[in-house]
Amino acid sequence: MASKPALIGVAVVAAAGIAFGAWYGMRKAGPAAPTAKPMADDVAPVVSDGLAVQFVARSAGGDRALADGAAMKAGEAIRIRARSREAGYLLIARIDRLGGSHLVYPAGRGGQAAPMKASPDLRDLGQDAPAAVGDEVFVSLLCSRPFVFGALQDKLRPDALTAPLLPGCAQTVQRVKGP
Repeated sequence: MASKPALIGVAVVAAAGIAFGAWYGMRKAGPAAPTAKPMADDVAPVVSDGLAVQFVARSAGGDRALADGAAMKAGEAIRIRARSREAGYLLIARIDRLGGSHLVYPAGRGGQAAPMKASPDLRDLGQDAPAAVGDEVFVSLLCSRPFVFGALQDKLRPDALTAPLLPGCAQTVQRVKGP
């Protein structure tokens, strides 16, 4: 049988090994991921039929949620967050100051709306919208079936946004003023 001092020595060596392993594992994992900066002014998203969309102005000074009709500042980009009570297909377009319509989200899908899962939380769509260069209108549509941007282009006019663009789809409209 081992002596008491020998058992204590083994316990100390084991504890040191565990501590070293924990330290080494944390060192290899790298620093903790940065947390998102809270927005200075938390503006509620625009909501329609269970679809909620929030536009966020991003700059080196931090993020700020944009209320309908808010003005952008020079150098800011627009990040989009959305949530929906129901799963569907989401597409976001903008109408520029000259009346031209442009696809904003999703990029790289050939104009097809992107699938969106139901979620109670706003989620970052992971894509910046072009910065507003003048007064612009953003139109978000969530439909239960797939659809394409081309089916909307002729309907995307500022004077036509009081009625639903596609029957049975949730639709939000938000105006942003350029710098």
